[in-house]
Amino acid sequence: QWPWPRYRMALLLKTLQQAGVRAVGMDILFAEPDRTSPAILRQELKKDLDVDMDFAGLPEALRDNDRIFADTLREGPFVLGFFFEFEGAVPQAGPVQVKDLNPAMLAKDQDILLPGLLFSAPSLLQPLANLAAAAPATGFINTIRDQDGVLRSTPVLMAHNGKIYANLGFSALWMALGRPPCIVKYSAAGTESIRLGSTTVPLDDQGRVWLHYRGPAHSFPYYSAGDILGDAVPAAELAGKIVLVSGA
Repeated sequence: QWPWPRYRMALLLKTLQQAGVRAVGMDILFAEPDRTSPAILRQELKKDLDVDMDFAGLPEALRDNDRIFADTLREGPFVLGFFFEFEGAVPQAGPVQVKDLNPAMLAKDQDILLPGLLFSAPSLLQPLANLAAAAPATGFINTIRDQDGVLRSTPVLMAHNGKIYANLGFSALWMALGRPPCIVKYSAAGTESIRLGSTTVPLDDQGRVWLHYRGPAHSFPYYSAGDILGDAVPAAELAGKIVLVSGA
């Protein structure tokens, strides 16, 4: 589990929102309850040590870090990541909480269904239900390397149980542009392009986009989350930007 308590992640998102970012993609999987929540700590101490502990004076709303995080996610241009499982994965047992893209489709052959042309995953690792429900959008964080290990392209779209999902980067762009309508163009030969508002992105036949690397590592600006929380990064450097929050 990511070691920071989720109330601190909520503070980070609030700070980014107040700086005027256009969207924030969370490249971290919040799949389990926050173990640092006061309510969870109380349960663990009772179970392990038979100790009853109370947090005197702590408001009820602050006893659950996941609730604090969910309330923040609901208020801003935030996108949560999730992960599709392929090798050895069993079919999804529980309900799917993450949000599908639900694009419009332009098909040259109406007998061909788009999900059948994409990489299709049998199951997924997703955020907690209340977090996934609160986030305005979600996006998968998988990518697929070529056989020689080089990453030349990455899936923009994948399928699960007949529904279409977008990756984290595309979902963050969609959020930054004001969530415009999406249109996927395809034929029996495979996908051709996806249109996002007035921008058309060419795709290969399996819904992947070819990567155009800007340069070596850190060609894009990197900032410490601690510096952002400590007001060490001017808001002007973040305003109008798409921000990716990563644990790497």
